[in-house]
Amino acid sequence: SGADFDITAQRIAASNPSLKDALVDVLRQTE
Repeated sequence: SGADFDITAQRIAASNPSLKDALVDVLRQTE
């Protein structure tokens, strides 16, 4: 689900700031 992905993304972002930026870009593209 979207919520599960959100939690996973937050965990990844917490451990890898540069990957967080990439995830943000992907999320913006899917809106």
